[in-house]
Amino acid sequence: MTEWKFNRVNSKGDAVFRRDTNESIDFVENYLIKNGISYYGSGHSMLYIENNIGVEYVYYYTTGRWSKKKKTYDKHYHSKGIEHFVTAYLNNYSVEQQTKQKEWDLEKQERDAKRVKEQSKTTEEKIAELMEKRDAVNARRTELRRAKNAIKKSS
Repeated sequence: MTEWKFNRVNSKGDAVFRRDTNESIDFVENYLIKNGISYYGSGHSMLYIENNIGVEYVYYYTTGRWSKKKKTYDKHYHSKGIEHFVTAYLNNYSVEQQTKQKEWDLEKQERDAKRVKEQSKTTEEKIAELMEKRDAVNARRTELRRAKNAIKKSS
């Protein structure tokens, strides 16, 4: 791993720096094979690497730059090499994402079950439920009227 070096000046006049990994395609492919990580596209200084939940990343082994695979690559991140990329980034967020996905799925199942239960009530059950609510409201109103009348009589 080399240090950051000046590479060029971009069209905006900003300095662009580069850090090479000094890793060959053979070294990177052997590392991925040894660790059982699926990839494809060897050559052209980049590989498509898949994490353990199926998210693909584009990895440039000459510089350690990487990004999630998508149509346009406007944002890249830097790693210090293939080992750093795999240990720090590749599967780091996938466990958290799997946990969140399981929580979301459970919440959705609970909402769906509640919705199905509500929809499966018969008309008579719905009418009985509404009548109970109405009776409870009327009873509360009666209590409030009696309390109000008692206060008037005492004063």
